[in-house]
Amino acid sequence: MNLSIIIQQYYLAQKPDTMRSSILVIDDDIRFFKQLELALAVYDLSHAKNSRQAGILLSNGDYDLVLLDLNLNEQSPTFEGLNYLKTIRQKHPIIPIIVLSKHSGYKEVSEAMGNGALSFFNKNDQVLLDWRNKIQQAITNKRLLESNFPFVGKSEKFDKLKAQLNNVDGKLKKPILLSGSLGVGKLSAARYFHNQSDSRYYEFVELDLSRVKPEDYRLEIAQALKTSKKGTLFMKSLHKYDDQAQQLMIEICLAGQGKSEQFKWIGQLISSSSTHLTSKMTEGAFNSDLYYHFQIISIPPLKERKEDIEELLKYELRKRGYRNLDKVLERKAKKYLISFDYPFNVKQLKNIVDSMLINMERLGKEEVDVECLPKEVVTKSYDGEDDFQLHEMEKALAFTELAFIEKALRKALGARGEAAKLLKIKNDDNLRNRIIKHNKKFPKLISQFPKVVELYPKIVK
Repeated sequence: MNLSIIIQQYYLAQKPDTMRSSILVIDDDIRFFKQLELALAVYDLSHAKNSRQAGILLSNGDYDLVLLDLNLNEQSPTFEGLNYLKTIRQKHPIIPIIVLSKHSGYKEVSEAMGNGALSFFNKNDQVLLDWRNKIQQAITNKRLLESNFPFVGKSEKFDKLKAQLNNVDGKLKKPILLSGSLGVGKLSAARYFHNQSDSRYYEFVELDLSRVKPEDYRLEIAQALKTSKKGTLFMKSLHKYDDQAQQLMIEICLAGQGKSEQFKWIGQLISSSSTHLTSKMTEGAFNSDLYYHFQIISIPPLKERKEDIEELLKYELRKRGYRNLDKVLERKAKKYLISFDYPFNVKQLKNIVDSMLINMERLGKEEVDVECLPKEVVTKSYDGEDDFQLHEMEKALAFTELAFIEKALRKALGARGEAAKLLKIKNDDNLRNRIIKHNKKFPKLISQFPKVVELYPKIVK
């Protein structure tokens, strides 16, 4: 199991009461809302009587699901909720929407589903167990999507980026190239586009030809095109592709427009690059014909959108069971976190959150203070070389994994094989190899974990 998932599950297990899911009910019938409050007491329900109230709540709240009545105004002959559904989908594409109605027919329900509603509940037929199951499944899917592909921010640059992704023709037209530095969130941006476009009803498939042998290019591409069908094909690390791979990428671009003789496919192509390809074109290392097939969307680094840092911290802490940023972060520690440049962008921020929470627990503190922060955050700035930055990040990752190994060994009462099972590691030999690897790189680090030292004395002597 991925270490970040283990960390997330641990914190969720420690604070189950803080993670009640939130549902926004948009319905003009207050009595119906009261009934829902009782039936869905395990959730936090908010109520909006109309689209104006709903807009305010959605802008200021963090909801896991929307229940939307198609007949927002019983006196109106039109289905106001049906029109408002499009607005919610456009502004909040990740939030699942289940529509409700007493009087709507097949036409209205079908249109709602076509406009992005996940499901439909008939208010005259309140099979609450069925409702609860579908609601929980929708929330679980949303949480899973967010945990793997967060797309969070509130800065002006982030809003412009979302507008670009929203304005790109979602009807499977021009290929998109997402350009940005390492860890900036290109995969999350690609997922965001996919989830609010017409592609969302089909598969999202990832492929990186730089990791494929040239003789297998065509086979891998054919399989990816077959799987994605009318969905989204995300071709990663375009800047690493050789001449043969670039030529095949041109054919995929043409296939999306129905113009390729080699591939038959009508999906949406998105690619990514961590290098500015214009300089590679000048050097003759990148095919200009391929470059001009794409609509270029640049994702700015985190240091250029400082306003997003606090939002990302809130999001990452919420995933781990902490809803209130100020209750878990001491004021000075928060200042360090927000002023840090994050040279490795969102990936580094997530790793820092994991490290500081483990340090908080290890030091027996009730909130994260400066002592809990990783060294690189407290150090004024990353003015050194990139190797130094990478070294510090590797050290933080090593510390995080060793902390979980220490915890597993204690929980297993020293049984190394059982500890490996708890960590979803194949066996004790694999666990041992991880400890050896960390000890070779950071020999002073393991001394902070007494159970590891006790049970693996030959490694750490």
